Amino acid sequence: MKNYIIQLTIITSLLNIDNLQAQSTYIDIDGSITEYLWGKNSSLFSNNELIIAENDSAYFIAVKTKANAIVNVLLQSDSDLYIFHSSLSVGMAHYKINDSKIGSLLKGFSEYDESWIYRDNKISSAFKGVTFKNSYAKHKWFASTMNMGNIGETEFVISKSIVNKNSKLCILYDESFNLNFFPQQASITNSKNTDFTIHLGNTPNEINFTPSNWLILKND
Repeated sequence: MKNYIIQLTIITSLLNIDNLQAQSTYIDIDGSITEYLWGKNSSLFSNNELIIAENDSAYFIAVKTKANAIVNVLLQSDSDLYIFHSSLSVGMAHYKINDSKIGSLLKGFSEYDESWIYRDNKISSAFKGVTFKNSYAKHKWFASTMNMGNIGETEFVISKSIVNKNSKLCILYDESFNLNFFPQQASITNSKNTDFTIHLGNTPNEINFTPSNWLILKND
């Protein structure tokens, strides 16, 4: 029996989230997963630890751990690979993958605010006016930081407008200093050191990605 319990929950609403600007109500991505409408999910995958669901326009991902954790959602869409990162900062890295599965960095992270779409007020005052609603409208995705909401609860929303048919998804999260993967696998790069480098929000210029065992998202 594992000495921790991890629950990943991906939730959806009845609203078309791509039209948030026109909606009077919407579901916040605020790190409090109990607010979601569990009965309204369109489930893509589920077991006692994981539920993946969608609506017509977006995927919703929420990760629950015992303590605050760094979470990354990796998405391969044709030759593009995106890393959606949440810690005290929220940002997206972008790699272009060749036929040999070598990813070349197009956009990465740095210590500068410009690398991120949101940062916790404890490390930057530049994002005080940023909300889930206006950030999602601009970037087509958003995530909560580890200081938002409830301890150990992290949420993502990713618009289907940046997901092609038969895209692949993988989730990285840490628990008790161990790096975990969904779907379960030994590594996403054939190097545990590189896995942790990515997980911590670093973006090497080249990475050998191994997405063969990732979850396929059929975006029809």
